[in-house]
Amino acid sequence: ENEKSLGLRSPELLPTKDSERTLSLWDYTILWAGMTINIVAFSLGAQYYNGGDGLSPWMLILVVLLGYGLVTALTVLAGDIGTKYGVPFAVYSRAAFGYKGSYLAGLVRCVPCFYWFGFQTWVGACALNMIMGIVVPGFDNVTMMLLLFAAFQIINALFGMEAMAKFDWIAVPMLGIMFAAIVVTICKKYNVSVPDIMAVKAAGNYSIAFAVSGIAGGWITMALNGPDLARQIKRSDDYKNQGLLKRNERAILGQLIGLLAVGVIAMMVGMAAGVFTGEWDLNNVVYSLFSNHMFMLVFCFISIAFAQWSTNTAANLMPPAYILLNIFPKMKFWMTTIISGIIGLLMMPWKQQG
Repeated sequence: ENEKSLGLRSPELLPTKDSERTLSLWDYTILWAGMTINIVAFSLGAQYYNGGDGLSPWMLILVVLLGYGLVTALTVLAGDIGTKYGVPFAVYSRAAFGYKGSYLAGLVRCVPCFYWFGFQTWVGACALNMIMGIVVPGFDNVTMMLLLFAAFQIINALFGMEAMAKFDWIAVPMLGIMFAAIVVTICKKYNVSVPDIMAVKAAGNYSIAFAVSGIAGGWITMALNGPDLARQIKRSDDYKNQGLLKRNERAILGQLIGLLAVGVIAMMVGMAAGVFTGEWDLNNVVYSLFSNHMFMLVFCFISIAFAQWSTNTAANLMPPAYILLNIFPKMKFWMTTIISGIIGLLMMPWKQQG
């Protein structure tokens, strides 16, 4: 019984007090923007356009709005528990699955986190390896970059969600500059305008349902962790008397801008890059566009690494860290965060690429 009560009182899993809710609307928006901009969000545009065989630009915008709209609705509905009671997913899953059952539900949730942490760390490490190759000719050590990059992300995550949001205030503007540079360079190099890009024709041989499920699928697991995020957002003093929408106003607005709006931009830039450069991998896209501009190339590779970093901390390290705390209550948040990162690297998901 003592062991059980200890498990229910792991300090990091206790409801957050109002004084601990430090995320403003803009912090939360930038946190989602940082999570949304990653290698997958960018590459989906080119992949769904599929060399003209798939969806047109306007259809792509529609499927992104539908897919990410669904994710936003589910995240807010699940996150309401975090707004009202301040508990994370790992705790509220006990209500649905029972005390021991929540372990199993949590472990199932952990698997995609570990996988994506490993994969996105590898993507960022490849970008950093390319920078090192430019700065120090002949340098080529992805493994070393992988370990260093993983360590930086884990340290950032250890300082909690406020530290993640602070990092995103640096990462997101850099990514915005990179996206703008990609669009401007494509327009100049291929002598096209943004309306020309939007008017590109496609055969439409992909079903809308297939595309929406692909886009929503990448983030649908994060909807479970709505409470982990919502429990950190500032709430009004009168939250108990407010309806669902009013109570979660900041969470809804933050996601509408950070996920929907930013998701559309990331996907459209990826589609434009795919149409004109023939590449969907962001590392290859920037190399093909900026290989003659050393400063811009290095800036873009740093931005790509930051894009993976800003996604990994909040979306792939924090959720499993809380879940492992639920299962091993004697551990501390820093321990479970490090363990999550190590498992992600040991899975070596990049090996499945070849």
